Amino acid sequence: MRYLIQIIVMIMEVAIVVFAGVMICERPKEPFTWLLVCLAFKAWYDQGGFMAWDIKNIKKFLANAKDIGL
Repeated sequence: MRYLIQIIVMIMEVAIVVFAGVMICERPKEPFTWLLVCLAFKAWYDQGGFMAWDIKNIKKFLANAKDIGL
């Protein structure tokens, strides 16, 4: 279960970047697009960026998940 959660988090981090890129390519002249992209990147960056891809953080998460029984 803990590996599944880790994989989902990693996929979601990539999905945020891909979604932002698609939004910018599809609707580059709409200000609402840029607002959404900026808000998404700010939230993503404030949470640590590609934190789930760092080996140190993966090991910490898996150890903590094992401790709580996942």
